[in-house]
Amino acid sequence: MSRLTKILRTLTIGNLAVAALVLTDIVDASTVPSFYGTFPLGVTCLGMFLISLALDKEVAVFDAEQIERAKAKQTIPLSTPASPERLGEHQTHLDRAA
Repeated sequence: MSRLTKILRTLTIGNLAVAALVLTDIVDASTVPSFYGTFPLGVTCLGMFLISLALDKEVAVFDAEQIERAKAKQTIPLSTPASPERLGEHQTHLDRAA
């Protein structure tokens, strides 16, 4: 997990824990009205966490594919220039022009 994903996970757990305490009336939210915002904030962070987690997996797959492509390009031998015998008829039109 990336650093952003870990931060979003922590924010989600913290906000939803406080929201659960407020919704079950363990904590009186009338003393601190900003506690009412913890549930929407926790749900928003949860959505962003899930998106970030999915993208982390996609980025890992993409990076692995790019590494494989780079390795494949390094193993392809360079082609040798064509010899006159391989040119065949293509050589004849150059000879006629000369």
